[in-house]
Amino acid sequence: MSNVMFCSSFRRRIISLLAVALVLSSLAACSVLRFGYSQAPSVLYWWLDGYVDFTDEQTPNAREHIATFFSWHRKTQLPDYLALLGRARKEVLLNATHDQACAWAEEARVRINTSLLQLVPSGVDVGRTLSEAQLQHMLKKFNEVNENLTNDFLQPDPEQRRKAALKRAVDRAESFYGSLHRAQRDLIAKGVEAGPFNPDLWMTERQQRQKDLLAILRALPKMPSQESSTAMVAWVESYQHSPRPAYLSYQQKLMQYNCELATKIHNSTTAAQRLAAADRLKGWEDDLRSLATVAALIP
Repeated sequence: MSNVMFCSSFRRRIISLLAVALVLSSLAACSVLRFGYSQAPSVLYWWLDGYVDFTDEQTPNAREHIATFFSWHRKTQLPDYLALLGRARKEVLLNATHDQACAWAEEARVRINTSLLQLVPSGVDVGRTLSEAQLQHMLKKFNEVNENLTNDFLQPDPEQRRKAALKRAVDRAESFYGSLHRAQRDLIAKGVEAGPFNPDLWMTERQQRQKDLLAILRALPKMPSQESSTAMVAWVESYQHSPRPAYLSYQQKLMQYNCELATKIHNSTTAAQRLAAADRLKGWEDDLRSLATVAALIP
């Protein structure tokens, strides 16, 4: 389980999408994870409402879809995550290779897509009812979030941008392994500086995906059912595999680089740091076992 960048990226997607939310999240305390997952349907509704501003008529349907999704998720996905964490807890104690790191990234991609694709029919059903005023509300929310991300990732001063990127990388590694040594911080600094991550490209792609989503939602009411599902599935897939060749090439290059850097970081860790990571994974595993046991008792 060497891929620190995979772990942080996985957690960010889980939090931001809230579909897989609160399962392998960045919530530190095990009790918080259990509480967070139990509250996830309400959290997801309010998160979506912040973008859509549901009407009184739409709210019951949206909540019903969310409840159905989490019922499926508890019964089918939690046992899978539990097995995944068990594997990770063993592997994190050992040295790793580039291929192993990339394999873990693929594990994340598959599980994220599985949950997101499960939401497609619900997204189509609710999406057909959205008004132009709600789509404008969504656009405004997109712009607000993009502005915040621009402040965090695209600082005009190159040195400020570099320092912010380094801090994020170190914080993510320490949230998993505990305190890092000077040599490890230097390794991360060199890796971040030499890496291909381009926040300008990332933001441009993000904004294009948002435009794509709004275009799909505007077209949904007139689309046949199968065409609607196909369009939404393609949009979900665009997160991992951009339909724009130049950005897809960039995604693949970045993934390979991150696998290599994460492998170097992991292989630089001490036995104590790996044990700390294993303990963290064990806490998540215990939490998921408790959640999965409760889910198994629900008819």
